[in-house]
Formats: sequence, C-alpha cells, structure tokens
Amino acid sequence: MVIPMYLTIPTSLYYEVEGAGEPAVVFLHGLAGHCGEWTGSAYELATRHRTIRMDQRGHGRSIRKPPELTRAAFADDVAAVIEDAQVPTPVVLVGQSMGAHTALITADRHRDLVRHLIMVEGDVGGSGEESLGQLVQAIRAWPESFDSYNAVRDFFGGDNLLGRAWADGYYERDGRWWPRFDPAIVEDVMAPVLVRERWDIWDRLDIPVDLVLAERSAIDAHRIDTMCARRPQTGRHVIAEAGHDLHLDQPARWTVLLRALLDESG
Repeated sequence: MVIPMYLTIPTSLYYEVEGAGEPAVVFLHGLAGHCGEWTGSAYELATRHRTIRMDQRGHGRSIRKPPELTRAAFADDVAAVIEDAQVPTPVVLVGQSMGAHTALITADRHRDLVRHLIMVEGDVGGSGEESLGQLVQAIRAWPESFDSYNAVRDFFGGDNLLGRAWADGYYERDGRWWPRFDPAIVEDVMAPVLVRERWDIWDRLDIPVDLVLAERSAIDAHRIDTMCARRPQTGRHVIAEAGHDLHLDQPARWTVLLRALLDESG
C-alpha cells in the first residue's frame, strides 16, 4: 500500500512510502520530474524493501517556489524526509540525473543516513555555462500548457511509460494542462549543478557507489571515465537500448540490475 505524506517543516515536501524490509531505498527524480517516475521501481521492491519516493523542492506536489535552491537545501530536504518517514537507516539512495547530483550531495552532508549510493545517469556536475544555456533554451521551447493529457504525453515521448510519466507531472486547470513545476525555477535549480564539478565530494566518499548509465547516455563519457579512475571501486553499469530516462525506457532491465545491486548491499 502506498502511503502519501507531507512534511511541512522546514518546507512543504511531498513523499510516498511503500513496502517493507531493509535496507530502505530512497528514490530521487531528475529535473522537471516527480516521484511518480519511480512507481514501477518501488512496486518491484515492495515485498523486500521499504521505499520512499519524494518530490524534490520546486517539483511535483512539493513547494513550487522554494525560497532557496542551493544544493545543500535539496540534500537537507532528503535527510528531513528520511527522518520524518522513520525508515531504518542508513538507506540506499537512488537518484537520476539532477536527482543523482542531489543524492551525491546528500551522501556527503548526511553520511550517517546513507549506506550505498546509486547514481543513474548522473555525475559530479560541472558541464559548464554552455550546457546550462542549452538546457534553458530547451525548457523555454516547451509549450506553456497543453490542451489535453494526451497532448502532453505525445510531446514528451508518446503513448509509452516515458510519455505517461512526463504527462503525470502536469495537472488540469481551466481546461488546460499545466506543469506542476515552474519553468523559471527549474532553470535556476540546474545552475549550481552545472557550473561546478564536485570532485571534493566524490574523492572523499567512503560508501559503495554504483553508476548506472544508458547506452544512449546524456552524460559526458570522459567525466565518467575520470570518476571511475579516481574511485576504482566504483561500479559501472550500462542499460542497453536506453536513453537518459533509462528507468522509464527499459524498466525491466533497470529493475533486474537494481535488485542485484540491493542484494549486494545486504
């Protein structure tokens, strides 16, 4: 059974709890995403693990326009949700894209809460101002709203798991479908991710880390090579026939790998 929860201090954060068993697993979505992206993953784990899926600040049903968008604020939100949910700690932390970067910062700031870090299509950040500009341009090219759920779905991927997951991040108002996120906010969210590489954090991590990448990855392969060279114990895994949202592109292959990584976590 899925239990929807709101944490109102220090800010309004929405999360869902499901399943039973240890270690608990916490899922973090990517930019402009929402916790519903991980519904299938959580369902697959429900008989063996307690899971938390949260909407990060500025996303989903959490606070739409948060007063602070620092990486530290995002990480502290994760810690607050883990503590509010009262799941056994330390947890396995799974993040995709921007959520992977949040997970990285969380594992460093709250070391007692995280036992294993799984970064899905994520890295240490620092792609640069050019990448940030391209992202902003892409977001601004999205329609402000859509005339139907199906129109949102078709725009973001079609009648498949990927398209439906994106469409589920929209809501109906006055006959139009609007994003739960504020486009200006999500642009600002990515600035601190892309302008600075966090090698300092990466080098001092003292927990198991696995990188899960798509065959059609959006992540700089040279940076991934460097990450693995600097931490040779890092696991590196590739999901075949998948793009950046690999958990939605190839959910079966992703969940097989996730189960295996959790078995290794004990």
